[in-house]
Amino acid sequence: MLSGSIRTEASIPRSYQRSGGNFEFCAVQSDGKIVVTGNDSGYEYGIVRYNSDGSRDNSLNIVTFGYSYNVSLQTNGKILATGLFMRVAPNHRRFGIARFNADGSLDNEFEPLLTGLAEVQAITVQSDGKATCWRFAFTSSGGSPERGIARFLSNGTLDSSFRRVPMS
Repeated sequence: MLSGSIRTEASIPRSYQRSGGNFEFCAVQSDGKIVVTGNDSGYEYGIVRYNSDGSRDNSLNIVTFGYSYNVSLQTNGKILATGLFMRVAPNHRRFGIARFNADGSLDNEFEPLLTGLAEVQAITVQSDGKATCWRFAFTSSGGSPERGIARFLSNGTLDSSFRRVPMS
């Protein structure tokens, strides 16, 4: 039998905080490293990683040209990122959602066909590798603006077997 209380809040220990920047979201890898989205004091948005002791892991530094809101980690080490961006460094077009290899390079096997201004607020990875997103105001490849919850297949295409949940 368990006793005690459950913490419902999450905070980033002071040792992880940097001056002048803002964290948006973090996820902990199986090796204890922490993947963080946000911006630095110079208004550069992106994704960085910290070692479990709070020191910066300089092997991961992804720049998103626009806000990066959320990350979700896949069991194979790949990183899914969402936000309000139109490209990721060095110069790859991705609208609102992108997937990166564990080393920070863009995973070109995941290519969502979203166009225009796309803002994807949150993402979670299912056990089958599909990614479910809460999305807001993006245009699908068909040209119609959509809002709501959608699911992407492992290659980045919208899962047509998932009944999209519209939001107003």
